[in-house]
Amino acid sequence: QQGVNEAYKDSIHGELLARGEDGGPVCTDCHTAHNITRINTPEFLLDIMNECGECHNTPQNGGSKHSTSYETYNSSYHGQVTKLGSSRAARCSDCHGAHDILSLDDPNSRVSELNLIQTCSQGGCHPNANANFVMFDPHADYRDRENYPVLWGVWWYFIIVMSSVFTFFGLHTLFW
Repeated sequence: QQGVNEAYKDSIHGELLARGEDGGPVCTDCHTAHNITRINTPEFLLDIMNECGECHNTPQNGGSKHSTSYETYNSSYHGQVTKLGSSRAARCSDCHGAHDILSLDDPNSRVSELNLIQTCSQGGCHPNANANFVMFDPHADYRDRENYPVLWGVWWYFIIVMSSVFTFFGLHTLFW
């Protein structure tokens, strides 16, 4: 089994650092310099997304400021449950890896199309994951009309229907 240093060197973060590019995090970017937190503590589990979000908070696919990996994670089920204090929900590292994060295009990446079923079913998260299950885009942005038109349409439909229902019944109650 590969050690942490070797896994990191082969990761996309290690490659960025080796090329001297900004964005190649080092140990202290995730684990802090003076008070290294154990990864199995609730504090670490609940805060690691914020550490990833420090760098992964730039718009993706030419989208809005809300379409960052960090923001779309936070608005997902996993992100919302984590914000409520659950350390059982999937975090960035559960899907993408920790020290061994590879490019999405790399066939060895945990989030490569070739490995998604295995990644989603690991640790008992989604034991019945199949090809249809992994078609779900966990970073879809309902505010991005161009890249997610169906999701955008459903969101607007929901806003219009809910606003209409609450307005109608609010007025009905008021006049009653």
